Amino acid sequence: MDCEESLCHECVTAHKTIKVLTSHQLVSLNELSTGKVKYLAAKQYCNTHSEYTLDFFCSYHDAMCCHGCIPVNHRACDKILPLKEASKDVKTSALIADIFEGLKHVGKTAIDTIQNREENIQRINDQASSITGSISVFKETILNKVNEMEKSAINSLSNLKNKTISKMSDEKDKATIIKSAIDEYNNQLQFMIKNGSDNQTFVFVQELRFKLLNQDQTLDEVISKLDESSLHFTETKILGEKELGSFKVSSGPCNVKHTQIKQFGAQIKSPITRTPKKFTRKRKLEIEKNESRKDGIMITGVVADENELYACFHNSKKICRFSSADKCTGSVDLGEKPWDIAIHSKSGKIVATLRSGSLQILENMEATTKFDILSDKLYGVAWINDDLVVGGKAEIYFLDSNMEHAKTLQIGANVIYYIHAKDEKVYLSDYESDKVYCIDKEGNSIFTYSSPTLNKPDGIATDGNGNVYVVGRKSNNVHRLSPQGTECEIVLSAEDGIKDPIAICFSPDYKSLYLSNESGKSIWIFDCDY
Repeated sequence: MDCEESLCHECVTAHKTIKVLTSHQLVSLNELSTGKVKYLAAKQYCNTHSEYTLDFFCSYHDAMCCHGCIPVNHRACDKILPLKEASKDVKTSALIADIFEGLKHVGKTAIDTIQNREENIQRINDQASSITGSISVFKETILNKVNEMEKSAINSLSNLKNKTISKMSDEKDKATIIKSAIDEYNNQLQFMIKNGSDNQTFVFVQELRFKLLNQDQTLDEVISKLDESSLHFTETKILGEKELGSFKVSSGPCNVKHTQIKQFGAQIKSPITRTPKKFTRKRKLEIEKNESRKDGIMITGVVADENELYACFHNSKKICRFSSADKCTGSVDLGEKPWDIAIHSKSGKIVATLRSGSLQILENMEATTKFDILSDKLYGVAWINDDLVVGGKAEIYFLDSNMEHAKTLQIGANVIYYIHAKDEKVYLSDYESDKVYCIDKEGNSIFTYSSPTLNKPDGIATDGNGNVYVVGRKSNNVHRLSPQGTECEIVLSAEDGIKDPIAICFSPDYKSLYLSNESGKSIWIFDCDY
């Protein structure tokens, strides 16, 4: 190590025999090759003066230097020692101790650093594994939520589709019924032309033209409501919304056009089968003072014939008939308080309910037969074809054409004050529970209607299109329901002068609406605007 030379065994022997070299340190090359000492000491040359070796040490600058460095960089330094002198006893010096301490300190810090990095790496790996699991769980949550949103969206779409198709199916069914009727009329006409006499054919054609005009008017009403419907979907723009998007139905004009057929011969007066757009007050039917007793006027029932209006004067115990000119053309004193009145559309037979629990038949404005049925008090009454249906307390009674009791149905829990019937449907008002019932002849429920804006329902009527009109006595309005009872609107209210209304009816041609108003003290007449 001292001579900085590699020696063979013979040289080592010779080296040891020289007295001045006996103190030199000898190291096996095998030991060097094991990597214990990577740096084999050798003569080091100055980086600045490559021809000189580093033979001196400047204590002032704490740096090694050569002969060339001294006059240049260490001219003023007074502590320049030969390297041999500077390195004397270095192995036992404080420098070695400091180096060992430094190595120990740096080594320990390096170990701490290694351990810290290893622990952090492991922690990162563990966290990454945990987060990977969380991602998987979150993914499943998102997928489940998306699946739920998909189901909700499909359900909403299905409901909207079904509602839209149901409306179009109803329109199709109406057109189908008309088409079937027209085909039947055509077959009947061809048969009559081929087989009937002129007289039979003429009579048939006279009847057929009414039917044809009614079908034509009905078809025009159906077509006027048609539109071309389209489904649309708008997807959500923000991830995280509760719904995948929104659905809507757009409507465009229908390409089916219809021009109503011309009238045949003289103008035919047929009922209007459309829904009135609005009602315009025409006049108020003035009631003569002599029709009132000390109890005051209270008109509880109204029904219209071709050109006449019949009204029940409850407190006066009378039924009065009014002409189209609002003149009283007849009255009959029943001796008992009547409540409601109904007229058979074909026979013209009039029947009134009496509070005593009887039915009174009127012929030519004269009281004829009186019938007693099961209840001690009767209220609403209506014809349903040739049968009669009458309201009592939580019951309605069906009577056949001979006025024989046929059956009793339980309805609600209160008095059925008013009844109306049309197209095999029976409409009932339950005053106390604020409900309107619609049932068939067997008593099966078709719909029940109630609304916060309908208070104490009383009189009921239907227009030519089958819409249902219900008087709200305490809510001072008139509700219009669709034939299915699924839609409603207020067509008359306090703003129109409606105050404590009771009974309601249409004229047979559905051009006029009659309303017992102002607690039954007057009858208001409205024009139906189409």
